[in-house]
Amino acid sequence: MREFITQSIRVTRVYQLDERHASFSGVPLQEGSHRIKSAKRIVYIKTKTNKLQVAPVVGQHWTVEGKPKKRTIDKTAYYKIYETHFTDPEKLECTLPDSPETFALFIGQEKDFNGITEDTAREIWINVEGDIYKHLHDENEAAFSKFLSPKKIKSLFKGFKKYKNLKHAQWFTEIGIPLHIQQRLLKYHDEKCIELIKENPYLLSTFGMKFDVVDRIARKNFAVSSTDSKRLISAFETALRRHENKGHTVALRKDIKPKLEKLLNSEQLASQAFRLIKQANAKKTFIYDTEHKTYQSTATYIKEKAIALRITHLATTDTLTSYQRPKLKTAFRAALKSVKFKLALGQIRAIYRALRNPVMVVNGGGGTGKTTVLKCILAGYKVLGIPVHCAALSGRAAKRMNESTNYLSTTIARLLRESPIMPNQKMLIKPAVLVLDESSMIDVDNMFRLINHLHPDTRILFVGDSNQLPPIGFGLILNDIINSGIVTVATLNIVQRQECSTGIPEYSQYVAKGIIPPELSMGNVHFHWVKASEIEAKCVELYQQNPDESRITAAIYDKKRNNFGGIEKLNEVCQQALNPDAENLTFELFGQFSTLPIKLNDPVIFTKNNMDAGIQNGTLGKLVSLANGHHFGEVLLDDSDEDEGKDKDAGVGKDEDEGKGVVELTQTLLESIKPAYAMSLHKAQGSQFKRVIVPINSSTMIDRNWLYTAITRAEEEVHLVGPKIYLEAAIERQGATLKRKTALAKMLKALNNSSCDLVTGE
Repeated sequence: MREFITQSIRVTRVYQLDERHASFSGVPLQEGSHRIKSAKRIVYIKTKTNKLQVAPVVGQHWTVEGKPKKRTIDKTAYYKIYETHFTDPEKLECTLPDSPETFALFIGQEKDFNGITEDTAREIWINVEGDIYKHLHDENEAAFSKFLSPKKIKSLFKGFKKYKNLKHAQWFTEIGIPLHIQQRLLKYHDEKCIELIKENPYLLSTFGMKFDVVDRIARKNFAVSSTDSKRLISAFETALRRHENKGHTVALRKDIKPKLEKLLNSEQLASQAFRLIKQANAKKTFIYDTEHKTYQSTATYIKEKAIALRITHLATTDTLTSYQRPKLKTAFRAALKSVKFKLALGQIRAIYRALRNPVMVVNGGGGTGKTTVLKCILAGYKVLGIPVHCAALSGRAAKRMNESTNYLSTTIARLLRESPIMPNQKMLIKPAVLVLDESSMIDVDNMFRLINHLHPDTRILFVGDSNQLPPIGFGLILNDIINSGIVTVATLNIVQRQECSTGIPEYSQYVAKGIIPPELSMGNVHFHWVKASEIEAKCVELYQQNPDESRITAAIYDKKRNNFGGIEKLNEVCQQALNPDAENLTFELFGQFSTLPIKLNDPVIFTKNNMDAGIQNGTLGKLVSLANGHHFGEVLLDDSDEDEGKDKDAGVGKDEDEGKGVVELTQTLLESIKPAYAMSLHKAQGSQFKRVIVPINSSTMIDRNWLYTAITRAEEEVHLVGPKIYLEAAIERQGATLKRKTALAKMLKALNNSSCDLVTGE
């Protein structure tokens, strides 16, 4: 039976720290003196982060209580390491050093105390008069000014800031508030957060804690009753947030009611919550539209309203200068002459309207000539002297726009970080134009951030395909702008046939309209009619025919046998067929060896953003080396050509977000890397592959929007695999775009009705 012990340590290494788990180690200290007992003794701690007061860093002192597991490792006949392992200890407490030596180690090795060495820290301890921690807590500059520069004093106070609230953090830990929530609370409310939580414990829900967890804390620690208005409003907020997480920005009562009843476990309390929402005390959090009988969070309302105001402003404003206006016809003629072939009437009209209107949509599917129209528009902007900035949500979409237009294109994320069109920057030349490609992917959050980074008179040209999947985030920007009727829209719906036509554009148009094609195989679109149980085998067979140019795009991840064609299972069977004998990605982490289901030379995908590594959610690559003493492995990114050539006139070139070459895997990247023989369609959206294989199973996710988007990911060849009944059902199934509930279109129409002098274009 393990002995219950209390152990004090100084942290020497941190292995893991995320929102759920932490793992770190240290050397034991003598009780009372905080002197190191023995460097040959190591204490390992693995815990959930809700037991931590602060993030563990090297140099800190911690006291741990629990029943550890001990082991001895013989290094030589004369040298042993004594390890003590605490897994999920009973109690953890960060304590402050109480001697000059331990204080020096603590300050000197804690990176937040920037510029303060161990020697300086030792000098601080020896020379300061009175309680050093009280001086630090109160930020008493006079106590340190005799022997520290103002810069080092500032660094000292900044580094100690997270330790000022150790008492508060201990209180948080005792009632079960996780570390990452503690940090957010302290960041926004500082020492007032305890008072605020006692007043309304459901405040924790707004900082990312689940309602049921907060509810247990509130009922147990603060004796909150089941009918408390704060509880009911918080439950309503959670139900609405869950609705928004499915892409909606507004909700009807029928959308919220089942979720609310489940959260409160009461139909009566759910009805009471609805009544509360319409009262004055909830109006800061929610908007109830009496005309349309919809509910909307105030934050989402503000974002959609701001977008609507900006779009309306552009739709009712002529941003051409007196110098540019007379050059409009010249620019239009130059735009038409920039291509050597005859344009269709719809394309010609789209070009003129884009040059004339400050906000404009060019909408159309593959093969309808969107790229040609865009290149002509950009040629016209050049004659008008309007600076052009091109962006797309995904890096691969931005790269494709760069290649097709020869204009510098960037990701929206990077544009927001390094925007050259913010009003407070000297390089602003008005009026500029922002071209947003693959606009169907843009959600409310990204559009709201964009308009807050743009000069009010910056023109916006939306280029996209309204038949594609709706954004992953909430909202429906492109479709709502089109449906509002206040913005000039050029819809290109005539497929520009060529001698080498693949048949993909024609096939996709049938799907977009919900019409089953007269032939299920047409041109380079091949339908393979197989039983559901044969989907995976057929996908592997097709992949093997041309692995370098193929990609499988699927709808579900589930590996269960009743869901054939799941992403995880497809990756597994493809790996077995194409790369069975390669070595797995194995590495040592937290003192243990781990193996991922990825082999050397497998295609891989990253599923989270990591700006430090130049990685985005959806970045593709190939595992080209395994872990060694220097890294956990290496990935060669797709399209890793590092040519930085730029056109001297247009300022064109490749986005630096692309072309990163080989990336070394870090611990963080290991958490987001997956095999990528098969990938989700959302991850593939914005990208194109020469050859796309699409498993068609019984998932209701596969509707006409989904299937249309999957087919149009292919540049040359499409293979649809599955039972005929599933393919026909998918084409006939209403698309997800039509099911999404949003408010932007209504807001635009209302603003239009109250506006005069609307410029609708020629």
